[in-house]
Amino acid sequence: DDPLADGLQIAERPSVLLPSTLVHARLRARNPAGWSEWGHPVAVETKPAPSTPPQDMRLLATSPDTLDFAWMPPVIANSRAGIVGYRLDLTIVLSEAGGTV
Repeated sequence: DDPLADGLQIAERPSVLLPSTLVHARLRARNPAGWSEWGHPVAVETKPAPSTPPQDMRLLATSPDTLDFAWMPPVIANSRAGIVGYRLDLTIVLSEAGGTV
């Protein structure tokens, strides 16, 4: 006898698994004597999905040793807190020398 036969199958309810979805749940147990009372409800929010990338990135060489970067925020931030930071990865390829810094 499968103790989970009457339980919730998350895979059958895909809306539960959407990013940033608040889920409320209660649990009860079953044994040969029957079902227990329901436990206290708990709530959890599924993790947000990553944002879309920043838009319209621009790079301007303002002097021989200075670069200015500018961009527009992502179209979809996917977080109630909004964007909390950016990371810039930069690779400099030296012309003529063929090296990378």
